[in-house]
Amino acid sequence: HTFGHEDLETLDAQEIQETLSRAEDYVENQLGEDHSLKALAYPLGHYPDGDLFEFIKSGESDGRTYSIDAAFLVGARPSLMPTSEDFNPYKIYRIQAIDDEWERWFNRMPGETGKADKAPNFRPYIARAPYVTEKKEFNLEFKKPETDDDTSQDESLTFEAPEVQEAAINPEFPYQSCKKTTVKRVSFAHFVWEAVKYKLSKIQINKIPRELKYENGVFYYTIPEDIDSISEKFFPYSSHYRPSEFKKALLAANPDSNFEPGDKIVIPDIPLLLIKHSINAEQPWGIYLTGYYAVSDEGKRLIRNMKTRGGEMIVFDVKEIDGNIFYPSKVPLVAETGADDHIVIPSLDNYVRYWHDQGIYLVSRVVVFKDINLARSRSDLAIQRAGGGPWSNREGVVWVDPSNKETQEYILALVEELAKAGIDEIQFDYIRFPTLGPVNETRYNFDEANTEKYEIIRDFIVRVHDELLPYETKLSLDVYGVIAWNDGYDACSTGQRMECLGPYIDIVYPMVYPSHFGPGFAGFNKPGDHPYYFVDESLKLFQEVLKGTNTEIRPWIQAFAWGVSDYGQWYIDDQIKATHDRGVGGYALWNASNNYF
Repeated sequence: HTFGHEDLETLDAQEIQETLSRAEDYVENQLGEDHSLKALAYPLGHYPDGDLFEFIKSGESDGRTYSIDAAFLVGARPSLMPTSEDFNPYKIYRIQAIDDEWERWFNRMPGETGKADKAPNFRPYIARAPYVTEKKEFNLEFKKPETDDDTSQDESLTFEAPEVQEAAINPEFPYQSCKKTTVKRVSFAHFVWEAVKYKLSKIQINKIPRELKYENGVFYYTIPEDIDSISEKFFPYSSHYRPSEFKKALLAANPDSNFEPGDKIVIPDIPLLLIKHSINAEQPWGIYLTGYYAVSDEGKRLIRNMKTRGGEMIVFDVKEIDGNIFYPSKVPLVAETGADDHIVIPSLDNYVRYWHDQGIYLVSRVVVFKDINLARSRSDLAIQRAGGGPWSNREGVVWVDPSNKETQEYILALVEELAKAGIDEIQFDYIRFPTLGPVNETRYNFDEANTEKYEIIRDFIVRVHDELLPYETKLSLDVYGVIAWNDGYDACSTGQRMECLGPYIDIVYPMVYPSHFGPGFAGFNKPGDHPYYFVDESLKLFQEVLKGTNTEIRPWIQAFAWGVSDYGQWYIDDQIKATHDRGVGGYALWNASNNYF
């Protein structure tokens, strides 16, 4: 680890050789010439770049020489197999011996000496390491233990590595390593028919009630004896997306009326035609709004504030973790399970038309498989325990089975509804399997021995992709920022193998919040204090894994102070700069409290 724990990235050639040869000299002086320095753990996980890196391997200073065979990075994940084509002996990963990492990789805590009930989580690394499609021979030399007659000899053992079945031999792009989907794809004739129907539906005649009389370009209404609310009666036919706004317009249009029976009043803002149009924003940036903020006065202020700064996109909730649907849905399961108890967007069609008229690109966020209401009201759709009954973690029963066809059909029905309303983009969140809690006790509706989790997620995404083909609605996914870092471990457990999902989605939103990387990750004691590095490096890794696809990368930017020593505007600016420096133009700011600007 060097004598002074020097940051090798900051030293020149002479200083690197000096500190490493000094360590070599010290080891030999203490233990004898038979013991030399063979391995190095990089202080802070940092190492020099370019030609200076060669001085890590060997060097000389003041007549003292050294030769390093292996060097270790700061712990974050298990090492690849030495037989892997990607294995680098001078950049060996290792596991940190802290409680969270210990439990994650060994399925037991430090001090638990008994064998764990669950197998260690190394298998994905062995399975995912190289793209091997042919048998390779390896020669291992070993020395037999000494016998009584003090004879020993060197022997070699030759063995054949097992064949690894991959989808493509020497794939040019990562996505070519994925198994092919078995989903029956939509026919061209069906696509054309649905596309024509949607095009025709974009301009409709407003079904105005007969009580409204059209005179000189204005609608009039004679108030009857028995009516509870004029604004509620005609709101659905107006151009407003909130009843309160329509009520204000109604009062303003009739300043001299007492709204008594027999009065003839003006009903304003009733369009003759209902016209839908899409916003084709290229690499937009924007903000996240909850379903409640999306229709509030504060939400409208934030959107206008964003627009003055050049933003043109909002990501707003239409289905949250609690399972509530925030707009009036006609999907039967919504009413059957009580998911319609918290409708905050009275008219989704009006909401879409209003903001499209303002030039705003609309992204509806749909939380998919973490659905508290559905999992508890329909326990048969929840993930099941191997021993029977709904599976739960510390949050209780909150996850539905991603492989359950009825659950998938439910999401597909919502997708179709949103697309027909003219939403520009549907963003799936929690489109994965759970990773916290006793996940070894789960039982799903598929053969886990022969089907990988990513195949379930991918095949569902294929169905959604085909469902959206006739419409002008894009499909996007929220994914963990870390899944591009650790050679597929998180991707295997969540089912979010991006190289396999990329060909079927339009945009991916990596949650690259710097503060969400654990202490010591990539050599940083407090990753949250290094926004540029983690956004830049994460985007580079996502670009590599999505190479060969047309998937746009649009990161979530951390717009909150958690896990940051000195949070301020600079923190957001650094992340945006890293995004632009990587050639990525679009991004979205995330603040759960919608506290922006």
